[in-house]
Amino acid sequence: MSQKTLYDLLNKYIPAPEEDDILKSGIVTRSRVDKEKRILEVHADFKFIIPKEMFYNIEYKVADAYHLTYFKILPHYPSELFSKSYIPEIIKEAERTGIVAKGFFYGYTFELNDNKLELKIPFSQNGINLLEDANTPKVIENIIFSEFQIKIKVSIIRDEKANYEYERLHTQRLEEIDRMIVTAEKNYSESVAQGENNQTQKTSSIEEDKPTLPKISSVYDSNIIISTEDKTNVKIGGSVFDISEPSYIIGVPFDTPEDFFSALRTKQYTDARLRRALLFGAVGVTEEDLRAMPAYTTLLAVSKRGRAYLKTWQKADRDASDGFRVVTKPADAPVGRQRELSDLADGLFTLCFPTPVTAGDMYRRMPWIEGGE
Repeated sequence: MSQKTLYDLLNKYIPAPEEDDILKSGIVTRSRVDKEKRILEVHADFKFIIPKEMFYNIEYKVADAYHLTYFKILPHYPSELFSKSYIPEIIKEAERTGIVAKGFFYGYTFELNDNKLELKIPFSQNGINLLEDANTPKVIENIIFSEFQIKIKVSIIRDEKANYEYERLHTQRLEEIDRMIVTAEKNYSESVAQGENNQTQKTSSIEEDKPTLPKISSVYDSNIIISTEDKTNVKIGGSVFDISEPSYIIGVPFDTPEDFFSALRTKQYTDARLRRALLFGAVGVTEEDLRAMPAYTTLLAVSKRGRAYLKTWQKADRDASDGFRVVTKPADAPVGRQRELSDLADGLFTLCFPTPVTAGDMYRRMPWIEGGE
């Protein structure tokens, strides 16, 4: 009887050339399926090491192709393949799956001797306590054992040069984030310019056939859903209106945002609901986004009691696949739709400050830890 490979199992997925050998070499040993929650976990044996990023890319694309809420490949390797060079891959997986590991290992060093792994991080003792409370060493031990069937004792300690190193690495990280923001803004501007150029060419060819839409004079006493159709139209109920001239949508000027929402408010649509609708419209939230499982949540602050709760939660959900991660810095949130929407919302939020700051300012925030230095 021939052994089934990942390639055989995922026969509806067309892999990229660099993924083909990986899927064909992975021998499926067992799998877990939850049809109701659309979850699939697959354990597979490999004879050579696969970089984590390759797995993450495959998982993302397979989940999209099969409309899964969660897909995970759990690799297993011969024990002799485990080495010091693989430790960064282990840490990467711990940051992805651990409750509060993300963001703590930037600038870490390690020593691996006699089945003991000692990780040194440029962080305060309270930060290390938080990792201990979340059983992060155990998470790392479990990853190593799952992949190589080797028992390694993991400990996390504070780097003696923590104060200097943390400040240096923090500054370095902020500079990297600033460069990322500049690049992203440049790419976005070029994308917008290209999109407007394409739209202009497309619009000019059909301008003569464009129907004349009715103007809307007021939104007072409106109790029906309002949604945008494009940059110049708005759909209200079953009708589409021309809003190319702002005065037609607001009727008369409003002195304050409160006056505007007061005019829109009905028994069915409260201020809070209207504000959410406008925010969702501004950043492009879709119904699919609202139905999607959260990929992560950002830790804003934690007390001693909260640290104990995180520890209990992590222990209860250690083997759960449908939970979500807690990240300590927005800059370390996993790339995906949730982070994209969060970045857009942060951009709007920072523009509302008395003195506006760049959206990247939110990346710099760290959680408040009770008793922290």
